[in-house]
Amino acid sequence: MKLFTASFNRISTRLLLSYSVPLICLTVLGVVTNGVARETFILEKQRSQIGSAEFAANDAGYHLIDATRKLKGYVLRPNEQQYKILYSNSYQHYLESIDKLSTSAAEQNDQQLQQLTRALHSDGARLDRTAQQMIQRVESGNAAGATSLVANLEAVPIDQRRQDLRDYFADTLSRNALNFESAQNRLLRTVFWGTGLALLTTVVLGALVVKQLRLQMQKMVGLVEHSGVQVTTSSTQIAASSRQLEASVTEQAASATQISATAAEIAATAEDLSMTMSQVMHLSDTAVSTASDGKKGLVHMEETIRQLTTSTATISSKLGMIDDKANNISN
Repeated sequence: MKLFTASFNRISTRLLLSYSVPLICLTVLGVVTNGVARETFILEKQRSQIGSAEFAANDAGYHLIDATRKLKGYVLRPNEQQYKILYSNSYQHYLESIDKLSTSAAEQNDQQLQQLTRALHSDGARLDRTAQQMIQRVESGNAAGATSLVANLEAVPIDQRRQDLRDYFADTLSRNALNFESAQNRLLRTVFWGTGLALLTTVVLGALVVKQLRLQMQKMVGLVEHSGVQVTTSSTQIAASSRQLEASVTEQAASATQISATAAEIAATAEDLSMTMSQVMHLSDTAVSTASDGKKGLVHMEETIRQLTTSTATISSKLGMIDDKANNISN
C-alpha cells in the first residue's frame, strides 16, 4: 500500500508538472505578447498622432501662404474688399490649424515638434502684424506705403518652416515605421518560439509521464501476477489439506464403527463369561455335594473337575479375547 501511495504521489507530481509548465510558458508568452502588442498599439497611436499633426501643419502652412496672397491682392486692388475678407478667413483657418498642431505636439511631448510649432506660430504672428499695417495704410489712402511693406511679407520664412516640418514628419514617420515593423517581428518571433517551446515542453513532459505510468503499471502487473501465484499456491495447499482432513474424518468414522462393533463383542463375551461363571459355581456346588457322598462320588467328582477345567480354559480363552479387544480399542 505504501509503495502504491508513493508511486501515485510521484505520478500525480509529474502530471501536475506536465500541466503547470506549459501553463507557465503560455502565461509568460501571454505577458510578453501583451507587452509587445501594447508597444505596437502605442506606435500605431503615435503614427496616427503624427499623421494628424502633419495634416494640421500642412493646413496651417497652406492657409498662411493663402493669407499672404489675399493680402497682396488687397494691396494691389484696394477697392475690392473681398480680398480683405478672404485674408481674414485664411488667417482664421491658420490659427485653428496651428492650435491643433500645438495640441498634438503637447500630447506627444515632442520637444522638436513643439519648437517647430512655436516658430511657425511666430511667423504667423509676424505676418499678421505686417498685414494689419498694410491694411491701415491702404484704408488711409497710402497705397505706396502699403506696397513698401510687401518686402516684409517676403521676409517671413514660411516656406522654410513648412519644409522643416515636412522633413521632421518624414523622419518621424520613418522611425515610427521601423519601430512598428520591429515590434511586429518581435511579436511574431515571440508567438512562434513561445508556442514552439510550450508545445515541446508539453510533449517532453507528456512522454516522461507516460514512461513513468508504464513503469508503474508494469510493477503493478508484476505484483498482481505474484499475488496470483501465491493465491494459486495457497488454494492448492488448502485443497490438499481439505482432502487430508476428509480422509482423517473417514478414518475416524471407520474407527468409531469398529470400536462400536468391538464394544458389542465385548458385551456379548462378558455375557458368555457371566453364564460360564454361573456354570462353574453350579459345578463347584455339585462337586462339594458329591465329595460328601464319599468315594462313590469320586469318579463323578473327577468328571466334574474335568468339566470345571474345561470351563476354566474357556473362561481363560474368553478373557484373552476381551484383553485383545480392549487393546485394540486403546490403540
